[in-house]
Amino acid sequence: KRVLFRSLIGAPFVTVSGKVSAGRGYLLFDPNLTLTDLNLENSTVTINGTESLHSLSKVVAGNGDIDGDGIPDFGIAVPSAFFIQFFLGKNATQWSADNIDPNFLLFNNSQNLNNSSGENIPRFLSINGDVNGDGYHDILIGADQEGTNSNLNGRVYLLFGRSDFNPINNGSLEDVADVIFIEIGRAHV
Repeated sequence: KRVLFRSLIGAPFVTVSGKVSAGRGYLLFDPNLTLTDLNLENSTVTINGTESLHSLSKVVAGNGDIDGDGIPDFGIAVPSAFFIQFFLGKNATQWSADNIDPNFLLFNNSQNLNNSSGENIPRFLSINGDVNGDGYHDILIGADQEGTNSNLNGRVYLLFGRSDFNPINNGSLEDVADVIFIEIGRAHV
């Protein structure tokens, strides 16, 4: 019987190996898990932040299948370090402490975010809907303070899921997004 992860829980302010607020993500695979049974230290997989104040897992998304293999995929954002890690799903038995590297990254370093387009911290991440109706779940990423220094209107990036979802290393959202929604002006009430 294949067991898929049931829950992805973020703990962005956890101290890891003496690094304050490095953050930690927990994957729980037990389909019978209830809140009364919940003990994060006994999770099937933990994904640890590596730097102080990076707050890994401050933004998490899961339960969508972006590559169409029938296994939920998930993403973990590290907003203060300007990147998002994406993991293509595996069976519970395929996960181990030595096998938790992300399949691909977006915004691997802050240089991608401090360019002329002013890309900013990803504050919203979703992998649970099929926006274009092709049968694959799609990824939405929101950067609410993106723009130039005088005009931080924000953007939403849409990446379409597909069966050949290839790893993208050091990718800028400007380069890999299928659609970019740009706020032109703000309404004030």
